[in-house]
Amino acid sequence: MIDVTDVFHPLIKSAVPNTFLMEDKSCFITGSNMAGKTTFMKTIGVNLLLARTLNICLAGSANLPVVEVKTSIKRQDDLEDNKSYYYKEIESVLEFITLSKNSGNYMFLVDEIFRGTNTNERLSSATAVLNYLCMKNITMVTTHDMELKELLNGKFEMYHFMEQVEKGAHFFDYCIKPGHCNSRNAIKLLEIKGYPENIVQEAVALSKKLLSKGVEFSKRKT
Repeated sequence: MIDVTDVFHPLIKSAVPNTFLMEDKSCFITGSNMAGKTTFMKTIGVNLLLARTLNICLAGSANLPVVEVKTSIKRQDDLEDNKSYYYKEIESVLEFITLSKNSGNYMFLVDEIFRGTNTNERLSSATAVLNYLCMKNITMVTTHDMELKELLNGKFEMYHFMEQVEKGAHFFDYCIKPGHCNSRNAIKLLEIKGYPENIVQEAVALSKKLLSKGVEFSKRKT
């Protein structure tokens, strides 16, 4: 069980506290870009470490398991070692698989699992790996792949972060919510950042066209 009230990250000024309960299942977190997915996952990891090493927690209250924390978050390619981003990623996740063979004493934190490869193989590989990891250990994963909800068959609880819209303005409340996120904001962020209007409009039109044709995995016929 991970049961925290008003938990926050120590390095964020004026951090928004979150209340979160995860019991008997692992979870994955979906949501808009910059809404807080990765930061929340780091918040849980940091507090697990603080609880285990210093017997403190940055929260109003906390009920946490005694586990070792392993992360695959800030990954990058290695030109000197001739390893691509994806290769470094699968090396990191393989370590989790190896640890899971003999122990159920870990918390695995994975940011945007297998984002370094194509959609078909990413979904297939992520599903197989997550099904394996959650058999013995707690796993928390962030993803933009909503299709994983369907593929994981209820083994993971779903949570999300999303942007808010008020009087035409977009902002984030940084509050975790149950369920999966139905909104997307990647193209909207292009507009907010000042990309040329014709590029934004073309991106919006293409997105609608692709969705109408059922390009997304969840709308394909099997």
